[in-house]
Order: sequence, then structure tokens, then C-alpha cells
Amino acid sequence: MSEEISARKGEIMTVALESNPTTGFSWTTEFDSNFLSLVKKEFIRFSNSVGAGGTEKFEFRALKNGATVLRMIYKREFENTNIKEKTYRINIV
Repeated sequence: MSEEISARKGEIMTVALESNPTTGFSWTTEFDSNFLSLVKKEFIRFSNSVGAGGTEKFEFRALKNGATVLRMIYKREFENTNIKEKTYRINIV
């Protein structure tokens, strides 16, 4: 199942997903660089406790009109197994 996002050309879109990089897991992205560019990626902790989880925040700029797909994959970089996956259908006008 995918979510739909509408954006204007040049607009910044934000995707924020719960994460805990201290476990080795983090979100990676797959997208068409003709339509989107990754502007910023940051991790915001829920607390200052050691091992605390938080939110991974991604900011993308819409580059040109059309429809594209953004795929977010939660996994350990050194493993081939995806723990979670989210797909966004993006319409840029």
C-alpha cells in the first residue's frame, strides 16, 4: 500500500519515520533523481538516553512536473533483508 503526496515544482517535501539507528537499522531511499533530490537527512532523538530511538527526517525537493515513486526501506546496511518498507506516490505539478 502506498501513500500519495502532491507537491509543486520546487517545493520541499518532508518524510519523517520512526527509527533507532543504535540497533543498526536506518531508513534508506530509492527515488528517480530526475523528479526528486534529497536536500537533507537528519535524526531527531526522542530523548538523550543511550540507545534512544527517534525520528529520521528526510527533505526532498520536487524538480519537475510528473508522477514518480519514493521508496523508503528500513534495514541494516550490511543485510539484504528489509524490516519495513513504505512507498509514496508523488505527483508534482
